[in-house]
Amino acid sequence: MATDLEWDRTGRSIVNDHGQLEYRFGPGATCEIVNIEVNEDHRQQGTGRSMLEALFGECKPRGIGSVYAISRADNMPAQEFYEKTLFRYSGVLRRFYNPKGKGVDAVIYARSPEGPV
Repeated sequence: MATDLEWDRTGRSIVNDHGQLEYRFGPGATCEIVNIEVNEDHRQQGTGRSMLEALFGECKPRGIGSVYAISRADNMPAQEFYEKTLFRYSGVLRRFYNPKGKGVDAVIYARSPEGPV
């Protein structure tokens, strides 16, 4: 388990028949969604939302106050998903992704396990 000053290095995931959510606990009672994937033929059917609810259920007893997600600025489906699930825009990391030497911004979203921050 992470202390207040370090990231939990344990790879954690929530898996169901139609997708997977990978996350890690961080410093200061935080959690980061590292990756979320839903099989294409099961999108828009509540799969991602149910995995998030399972994650929030794991966060609450640990006293996690903030859950963060980072998305490429050009990944509109991911941004729409986070906004629909009550994450709020928290900031931008300029040129965070660097495919082929081109900087692509990252958008940061945050919420508490109970709802919007």
